[in-house]
Amino acid sequence: MRRNTHIIGAMFFGVMAFFLLESLRRMVLPSPYWILPRSLSHVGHLFILFIASSIGGILPDILDPTYTSRHRRFAHSRVLFVIMIIVVVITILFLMAVVKLELLFLYYFVWGYVSHLFLDSTTPFGLW
Repeated sequence: MRRNTHIIGAMFFGVMAFFLLESLRRMVLPSPYWILPRSLSHVGHLFILFIASSIGGILPDILDPTYTSRHRRFAHSRVLFVIMIIVVVITILFLMAVVKLELLFLYYFVWGYVSHLFLDSTTPFGLW
């Protein structure tokens, strides 16, 4: 797939991840904790979402360049896909308690990376 497709897919996964996180936080935490901290506005949250998920969405093709014979090796592996899903679950658990910029960036970055692997798994070459 092309870079633009991966960026759009990563942003889509990032927006879905935002709604997943907010839904989980509203189900588990009492109402005063729904609001983002004063240091982070909703615009800042969306900025982190789009930047981090876009970087995560194109990183596998940077690590395994498409113009070499090494394309779709380590950065496109199924093992890494499972590890990223585990990181997402652990990050969700931490983000439900405390919203920190570093955790938000990691959360959306990993969702962008997962989106890249998911989109590549739908092609005839699949994942390694």
